[in-house]
Amino acid sequence: MEHTINPILSVKNLDLRRGDILLHKGINFDLHAGQGLCLRGPNGCGKTTLIHTLAGILSLSDNSTVKHTNHFFLPQEYALTEHASVQDNMTTFAKIMGVSALSEVDPFDIRSLLTKKVHTLSNGQKRRVSLSRLLMAQEKLWLLDEPDQGLDGHFKEVLGNVLQSHIARGGAVLIASHTFQGGGERWEDFMLPF
Repeated sequence: MEHTINPILSVKNLDLRRGDILLHKGINFDLHAGQGLCLRGPNGCGKTTLIHTLAGILSLSDNSTVKHTNHFFLPQEYALTEHASVQDNMTTFAKIMGVSALSEVDPFDIRSLLTKKVHTLSNGQKRRVSLSRLLMAQEKLWLLDEPDQGLDGHFKEVLGNVLQSHIARGGAVLIASHTFQGGGERWEDFMLPF
């Protein structure tokens, strides 16, 4: 896919480290508006480390350059308050994001879960609640770590549709996943070897 505009995310000469261990040297790639990139590779190869580095959670190496617009980061962990209700979690997140609590659109079907405490939900239900925050995100760049983990086939398809919709509106998505199949012509894979 050829692009003529400035990338939403540009990674140049990134040395990826986990502690003192060098995982990869000199990673380079660009991600443009209307594009998705799926990081793939075996367990331990650095997919989560790369997402965390790009999100600013981990430090860059001295000679690395990462340029991007504001981003929305969704970690692999649910980042939900376990003893609060789903509604309370969504309201808190909406206040942080400066948006209304729930969109009229509910592709992850969380309305039926609103009164339940998060600690009573299954892993798949927690993932759906976590993913519902994507609908509140205003940022063009989404960084998602294992977003499809714990989802059944139907909600994996829903996730793919949500991501495709964001990309079609000029957004960009970078995900780390072993199993993501929601791509299409606007998606590329980036393989991290072990």
